[in-house]
Amino acid sequence: GCTEANVCTSAVTPTCDELGCDTTQLMRRPRLDRVVAGEEPAELDVFVGRFGSGDAVVRSGEYRDRMVREHGVVAIEMEGAGPWDGAPCVVVKGVCDFADSHKSKRWQRYAAATSAAVTKAILQG
Repeated sequence: GCTEANVCTSAVTPTCDELGCDTTQLMRRPRLDRVVAGEEPAELDVFVGRFGSGDAVVRSGEYRDRMVREHGVVAIEMEGAGPWDGAPCVVVKGVCDFADSHKSKRWQRYAAATSAAVTKAILQG
């Protein structure tokens, strides 16, 4: 049932059709419709390597490309340096933009979910 504070366990696995959801409030995602139709979901790419970390958002394709050429980084981000300053660690990041002038928050939740899935897979070995 729905007794837990943050999760309604009876609604975790059933479909909206099974639950009788109000479809006027439903936001269909074409990707999920394709998966339900039997198509394979998109593959997740995992890149392992050095990344640049700093305290400012990068919005320059030129700067990004120079960092790749000069330092061999596979990504640039701005949060990983903080934990690393305290103790050596592994940083798993989800990518939601190309560090250029076309920055958008549109993919942030997807990137967070995929990095969480990768972290879980790493921990489970």
